[in-house]
Parts: sequence; C-alpha cells; structure tokens
Amino acid sequence: MRYVSLFLLSILTSCTITGDSKLNVQIIDKKTRKPVTGAPVTAKYLTKFPAPMAFPRVIKRTSDANGSVTFDKLADGSWDVYVLMEGGELQDTSFHIREGQLERGNILKRTKDGGSEGSVYGNPDATTTTPVSPVVFYGKLVR
Repeated sequence: MRYVSLFLLSILTSCTITGDSKLNVQIIDKKTRKPVTGAPVTAKYLTKFPAPMAFPRVIKRTSDANGSVTFDKLADGSWDVYVLMEGGELQDTSFHIREGQLERGNILKRTKDGGSEGSVYGNPDATTTTPVSPVVFYGKLVR
C-alpha cells in the first residue's frame, strides 16, 4: 500500500498544467508608444484553492522587435504576465482564459484602446500610480 501511495503521489505532483490556447501579448511603453523590445517576459499560471495538485506552470520568453511574446499550450484559468524593465522594475497584468475565450484582467487599469496597464513591483522608486516606465499589455488569443 505504501508503494502504491508513493507512486500515485509522484504522478499527481509531476503534472504540469497545459492546454490548447495560444496567447500573444504585445507590450508598449505608455509614454513613448514604442514597443518594449528585448525584455524578459514571464507567464505564470495562478492556482486557486482548491487547486489541482500540480506545479504552477511558468513560461519565459523575450519580447521581439514588435514588443510581442507568444505563449502556447496554455490551460484555461488565470495567467499573470510579467515584464522586467531595464531599471529593475517588474510590471504585470493578468489574463483569464475561459473555454477558449480571453477575458482581460484588472478592470480598473484598462485603457480606452483595450490594453491593460501594468502594476509595478520590485523598484523602490516606482509606485503603482507613477511607474518609472509605465507599460500597457495588449493580449489576444491566436491560432
């Protein structure tokens, strides 16, 4: 019985959360309206209680010349997308995928053109109201 329990536990904890959705996120500097290029971008699956017994999925990419990053094999649920700016400032927003449809995160930080303003972390000189380099995230599901 003990070996069966250990076997089942190893299966449950080695699962990663994957799906069929592909999310493209473009990151634009709010002040200059230019794409944020060559920046490290991370997507992290947010587990909520009761969560499946699986490791949170983290995907790392670098933004291209258009400030875009594509994350594939995403499962339904909430995904936090972070970008690390040159000054050490970490900005994020969340995207929610539900039954193959994209729902935007923080309603209070939406822009008129459909983007989501980033929330700021990691830089003591930046606040949520006056980030050093404010960015806007534009997300869409692609095939």
